Amino acid sequence: MEDVLGQSVISKDGAGRWEQIPTTSTAFSNKVVGILFSAHWCPPSRAFTVTLSEFYQKFKKTGRDELAIVYCSSDRDEAEFRQYFDKMPWMAIPFSDISRKKALMKRFSVTGVPTLVLLATDGRVITHEGRAEVMGDPEGKLFPWNSRDLWDILGDSLRNTKGECFDTSVLRTKEAFFIYFSANWHACKVFNTKLLSLYTKLRHEGRGIEVLFVSLDRDNSGYDEFVRDMPWLALPFGDARTDHLLRRYHPQGLPTVVVLDPNGHTITSNGRLMVTVDGEGREFPWWPKSLAELNELCVDSLSESVCFVTFMDGVAVADRQLLIQRLQTVADKYQEIFNGAVDSQKILFLYGLDHSLVHQVREFLGITVASPVTAIFDIRNQLKSVWSPPDNSVTALTVSAITEFVESYRSGTSVRELIANV
Repeated sequence: MEDVLGQSVISKDGAGRWEQIPTTSTAFSNKVVGILFSAHWCPPSRAFTVTLSEFYQKFKKTGRDELAIVYCSSDRDEAEFRQYFDKMPWMAIPFSDISRKKALMKRFSVTGVPTLVLLATDGRVITHEGRAEVMGDPEGKLFPWNSRDLWDILGDSLRNTKGECFDTSVLRTKEAFFIYFSANWHACKVFNTKLLSLYTKLRHEGRGIEVLFVSLDRDNSGYDEFVRDMPWLALPFGDARTDHLLRRYHPQGLPTVVVLDPNGHTITSNGRLMVTVDGEGREFPWWPKSLAELNELCVDSLSESVCFVTFMDGVAVADRQLLIQRLQTVADKYQEIFNGAVDSQKILFLYGLDHSLVHQVREFLGITVASPVTAIFDIRNQLKSVWSPPDNSVTALTVSAITEFVESYRSGTSVRELIANV
């Protein structure tokens, strides 16, 4: 949990005195960690804190020690924080650590309080809807509210919009399939046209693609109107499987398209962007690359990942090819290293050529020096590290030099600066 919460949090000892608790201690070992985003000034927050306290203490009394909770405060001042935290039976991020609190809110896309985010022992998000889980399961019978296996959720059969029945195993025969969360709203209708065009094109070309529509319509009439011209699979309106799929994939807005491989493993959660930008399906099914060009396909990843970028705008074409080959060697090496690691430990390797996004990222990071210049940045934690080879020499950007820069960042020995624009 250290890479998520930092080196330590605070707690109260038996005498009510505050003490530092290392995030590597037994307080976090083999436990689900709940991060409570809350504030004393917010009445719903105060009400939920009472409910969560009762749940937590009841949980402890039954002998279960599988849950640790950390309070991330949005209180207006330290006195308010102290007053509120004194009533809590768990740990907290220090009120004064504003940057860490902001980073956590950004990392987990928290836009309001109260919010309870639950994390597995490896830092993976179990659910952003911990509040709803606690309210809906006050006895904790289904704790830790892990999402069920996809195939278990879907069951044995699915239907298309004409009512024809298919064995669920048909999805396992495809190159990729989409879980498409949408509803009969204007923005969704516009996207639906794009998705239909791509689906038709790829099927005509003999590509293995399938779509499963999951409706979030408000009523059955809206659902019937929307699915009328859909040629793919669809869950019936109000189907119980919908809630389980929502819990598993946590769509952030509509429409959302999750792209999965034949085994049900997620290729990308941002299929909406892929369909919009790559409407011809040239890169379908959009497997992550060890090294990619900085362009519109990367937009969402920039704020969700630690990113490595070598800017080559202004570099001669022949030199660009040489640099890309070297970067590919480095990126391939780290792809093997990162295999099986949690997302927070990985680095997304990119190179910037002439796309308009290259200038925007340069400006965002405050990088004005000429190319080639390399940066590693982490928007969630508002940090960057920038390196230019001597005399901006392409020849100095060797595989070993690039690797040394990456290793210095990973070990914490590189010079890190705050990103001024965050």
